[in-house]
Amino acid sequence: MLGRALLFREALHRTLRSLMLGRRPEPPDLLLLNAEIAGARGRERLAPSRDGLRWDWPGAGGELDSPMWPVSRSAANTQRRSRPRRGGGRKQLGWPWFGAAQ
Repeated sequence: MLGRALLFREALHRTLRSLMLGRRPEPPDLLLLNAEIAGARGRERLAPSRDGLRWDWPGAGGELDSPMWPVSRSAANTQRRSRPRRGGGRKQLGWPWFGAAQ
């Protein structure tokens, strides 16, 4: 499981870096990310919440890869919104925390 998590982390890092630099992500990295995202999303279920509905992973505590599920979902949302934009003289991704960390 640790090896799989490390591969996912590295593929995500390379993909985000490529996007930040205005390059296309590598197909093998996208293949790995898509596999993890599909696995996590396939386990999601809508659950009632105080404000209506929320996404949840029933029984996640018993699965060794469950800590990767929210990261996978976040990565999918990030990829969808990660069009580079100009700001401050350099290309940045559209998230406030990413530019601040550079």
